[in-house]
Amino acid sequence: MTSWKFSRFLPILTLTACGLLAACSDQSVESDNSPVDSDVQSASIVSLVYGTSSVPVDLTTFPTQDYKGTPVVPLTTVWSAGALQDASTLQFDFEGDDGFHPTSSPNCTSYITSEQLSMGYILPTTRKLVWDDSLGFPGCYSVSGVAKIIGLDLE
Repeated sequence: MTSWKFSRFLPILTLTACGLLAACSDQSVESDNSPVDSDVQSASIVSLVYGTSSVPVDLTTFPTQDYKGTPVVPLTTVWSAGALQDASTLQFDFEGDDGFHPTSSPNCTSYITSEQLSMGYILPTTRKLVWDDSLGFPGCYSVSGVAKIIGLDLE
């Protein structure tokens, strides 16, 4: 009599178990993949800002060049991709993910000129700024995790 009761409920138990497994496997696939994809994508995105206009650019889409053994993208290449305003008519500020601006530091009170911008680079995967040694910039200009490159009209 026990085997009769078990065999009667076996199809119900099997369907319930299959349904639960299917639901769980769908959830784990979505939750495992979604954050990784968005983190990888956002890790290389920088917003170019001029006035009220803003253009996101993916740094990994630009060709790199070697600077001291590190692949970098020239800042002039990045700025030009946004087609917002000619760099030669602007000065530049930068903003990190944490809201840091170099000009907020007492050692980096000046904006970057277009000539200086042509001697600057950004690491596409970390979004860290690197400057030619001949500029002699203090460390506060080497912003890590750049979120925005801001073009400002000359004063």
